Amino acid sequence: MKKQYDVCLIYLSYVFEIIGLLAFKYFDNYISTYWITIGTDGNSIYGEVGLLYNLSVVIHYLFYFIIFVYFFMMIKKVVSKECIDLKRNTFLLFGLLVIDLVMYHFSIMTMFHYSSAITFMCVGLIINMILYLKYRTYIINN
Repeated sequence: MKKQYDVCLIYLSYVFEIIGLLAFKYFDNYISTYWITIGTDGNSIYGEVGLLYNLSVVIHYLFYFIIFVYFFMMIKKVVSKECIDLKRNTFLLFGLLVIDLVMYHFSIMTMFHYSSAITFMCVGLIINMILYLKYRTYIINN
């Protein structure tokens, strides 16, 4: 049985989404509760909590890396004529939407503005739609 790395990437994005959102929410709660000192160079000194902010920024950029890997993985699967389960991938990508809707309290504009997981979801859905439209007759016949 072949490994489904595209599904593994989507599950990895779930983990990144939850860790990144929790780290940023905790950091945001800390910023709104405690005073932040300013260093001699004019930059803010967050102490150990600054690590949570850095973690959320790194995870934000990891989502863009996952987008590129997912895109090239789908191209590789199409070229090598491997089986792609578009229905499962689409449902898993909509799971990111559900997680973001809950975490952002159903605020759609905030979610689209701040969440890099929604960017991954939109790009993944566009890739799935293009693959479906291009190979529609092959998918329907099989």
